[in-house]
Amino acid sequence: MVVETLTPEYYSKFDISNRSMAVKIAATVSLIAVANLIKFTLYDYIGAGTPFLIYFGFIMLCGRFIGFWYGIACMLLCGVIASIFFMVPFENFTIASVVKLLIYSIEGGFITYFTDGIRKTINAARLANSNFKMLISKSQDGLARLSKEGKILYISPSIETITGFTQDGLASQGFDIFPEETDRQEVAANFLKIINEPGQSVTFIHRYKNKDMERRWMETIFTNHLDIKGLHAIIANFRDVTERVEAETRKKDFMGIAAHEVKNPMTVVKLNADLQQIALENSNYQLAKKFNIVILENTKKVFHLLEELMNFSGFESALLDLHFARFNLRMAIESAIVTFSASYKNEVLVKGDTSIVMYADRYRIEQVLINLLSNAAKYSPGGSIITISSCETDNEITVSVSDKGIGIPEKEIALLFNKFHRVRNTHNKTKGYGLGLYICAEIVKAHKGKIGVNSKEGDGAVFWFSLPVPSKS
Repeated sequence: MVVETLTPEYYSKFDISNRSMAVKIAATVSLIAVANLIKFTLYDYIGAGTPFLIYFGFIMLCGRFIGFWYGIACMLLCGVIASIFFMVPFENFTIASVVKLLIYSIEGGFITYFTDGIRKTINAARLANSNFKMLISKSQDGLARLSKEGKILYISPSIETITGFTQDGLASQGFDIFPEETDRQEVAANFLKIINEPGQSVTFIHRYKNKDMERRWMETIFTNHLDIKGLHAIIANFRDVTERVEAETRKKDFMGIAAHEVKNPMTVVKLNADLQQIALENSNYQLAKKFNIVILENTKKVFHLLEELMNFSGFESALLDLHFARFNLRMAIESAIVTFSASYKNEVLVKGDTSIVMYADRYRIEQVLINLLSNAAKYSPGGSIITISSCETDNEITVSVSDKGIGIPEKEIALLFNKFHRVRNTHNKTKGYGLGLYICAEIVKAHKGKIGVNSKEGDGAVFWFSLPVPSKS
């Protein structure tokens, strides 16, 4: 069990309940001494009739700022001192004196209990408030409290993480933080709409400018809490969703491009099929053969596109169905090379120990190899050599595919395995949709393996993946 404790910054400057026992005892004794000094000094005014009255204030101080048991100690010691020095010398210690002492002890106990409770409640509130502020400040989401007129009453410190602006800086920006008039109108329209709908929320996405003047996307949720007593405000939750919006845009673009790419080769296939039919009817088999070659080439293009679409759809739904089995790595490499060679003319050189036995989904591992080989060919000079290497250590099997291509800029390496990301090829126009490496990463991840790349711009690249060594059983 985790016990939540208060650290010094949560206490008031007078609260010493978190200090050492020596400090707390010293403080208690000091308060008792001050109380009795006052009692002695003002005895003529206070009188023997109320021997305990002045102590209650000091008992409250002990209970509030030192702790329950120190308040009890203060109460008991003051009671003993009063009994000895203020009651016995000046009046006989009668039943009435005992009753006074008993009432004093009960009242002192209640005062200590309640003031200690107040101390704990205040400190707990300080802790909760501090935790809330820390949670808000560390959150990736922003939070703002707005008046009915749109004035910012509070905004969380996380605004600086999101936009780069400080709280004061954002307030000074006003509507200028929205780059387009359409964004300003959308924010204003949604704010005015929610004002008249107590308890309701509205969610919308709009553009904004960060401190670097970069245009980004933000999702904002306005919630009307004007009817809640003590809050009486519009609460705005907001977060940066630039990556999400861009990914959705790329996905839409991809589907549009895919539809276009399918239509083009299928149109060619239909046209050449009609021409082939005419050539066959005229017994012109040589011409029909040429049409057939065109049909086959465009059919390959369609199959390639459909393969990417199916893989993408499968991974998007996270339904990667793996069929694990033992197989020889050499078999997977040879099969991948055969498939790769049907589309590319690059020579593939195999190095290392290919007799390694793997326990994985052979089809998916071949898919990884084919994608890595294809990627190497796309970004390498035509006819250049691509090398597949493999090795086994005590814990893992590592396979790498290296090329002599254009290499990868350092700033792009971290993005390589993202969906739809493609390295820009300045030498050749590279076709594709930026899904190959993403699919490789998902397959390797599903095998509980690792994937990465070592590359320098202009110096080729080495893509590698490693899988756990299968147990002998």
